[in-house]
Amino acid sequence: MKFFAVFFLLIVTCLFKTTSSLPPGCIVCSPLLTTPTTWQDLSELIRVACRKLKEAEDDCNGIIDNANLTDSYPNMYPHIVNFRKILCKKYCGIHLKILRCLEPFEHFFLGLCSKKTALLIRRIRHNFDATVIDLDKRIITIKENGTRGDDLIMWTTYYHPKTIDLLTGVFWNQRIKLKYNRRTIRCRITLHPKRKIPILWCREKHLKSLPIAINSAICDVFNTSSEIRIMADMDQLSEFPEIDSIDYLLEYSGFVDQIEYQNFFNRINIRNCARLHSGRFLDSSSNIFSVNHLLSSDSEWLTREHLLNFKGQNALFQSATQIKNEDLIAFIENWLAGSNTKLQSLMVNGDVFRPDLSYDKDTILKNIEATPWNPDIAVIEHNRCNGLCIWSGYIKGKRQLTSDYID
Repeated sequence: MKFFAVFFLLIVTCLFKTTSSLPPGCIVCSPLLTTPTTWQDLSELIRVACRKLKEAEDDCNGIIDNANLTDSYPNMYPHIVNFRKILCKKYCGIHLKILRCLEPFEHFFLGLCSKKTALLIRRIRHNFDATVIDLDKRIITIKENGTRGDDLIMWTTYYHPKTIDLLTGVFWNQRIKLKYNRRTIRCRITLHPKRKIPILWCREKHLKSLPIAINSAICDVFNTSSEIRIMADMDQLSEFPEIDSIDYLLEYSGFVDQIEYQNFFNRINIRNCARLHSGRFLDSSSNIFSVNHLLSSDSEWLTREHLLNFKGQNALFQSATQIKNEDLIAFIENWLAGSNTKLQSLMVNGDVFRPDLSYDKDTILKNIEATPWNPDIAVIEHNRCNGLCIWSGYIKGKRQLTSDYID
């Protein structure tokens, strides 16, 4: 019995040895590999492995052909399972224990060494599933949804005015080489004296490519979401990465040329979400109004035309002091008439310090049939609101002639 247990483990090791990131023999510890429950299943698996043995294939098949374990295998099965558990616990877990003592950026560098080391790094449970590129701080953060995250790595160029003081650090002996968009980027490495994260230094010509190259490599090593999330100071658009599309954008600062600001949003394609904080005017025909989720914290520039041109799913406009009751009525009527089939919710907030600029529910709903709805349910399950929900300029739901609202 023990002979066939060992024979099975050796055959499985041979079968997967070219793709495993684990030490020899430890492929049997993979949760993706289950122990066959019948002799027929096991013999078929071993026959597949025998093909890998080339000149020994016939002898390997001969052992299987002359071994009839159909009746005895059920008694052997629990011992084989226990043998596997002992092997994995005693001999195949120490390398993972060592890796868990390392910092995430050390995992990243190890994962860049080869595909096998990257597979090994992925076996470690990390508490993040996404990355954020902060262009102002030149830092890539790893985070889990709903958390602030932790700094993983920093990048810059030699003699950049914002990081020149950090150049006094000692370079590591090894360089790092990244490939992105058919371009090879070679960087030197130092350690940030306070943040204790690595800094990648490269030439000026790679400035716009480096953050995306690093982010792509991080997502590949850790097998996380490849979505591109960027925080950007808009007065530094000259350093914005050379890409046409991103998934998330958080922009801030009002010190930016108006024309340059407009051209940026006409050039870049934001696939999922944009958060605007600079309060700069945007033309109503801008591509930004087709983003799925749009949030603007300073919307004094917002007009009726902007609302009518919104083609996304959800929007929040705060401090929209130019929007009046009649503008919201026009938006609702336009929506009910068939405009923007993607719309799920729209919230418009006026000036909270000016009661005369607040919205009047009775005026807005005068010609719209509406029924009360439960806000607690709607907050948790948005799809519960099947009509039009209005509260202080809040519009939400699917297109129907009947509407709901928060009383």
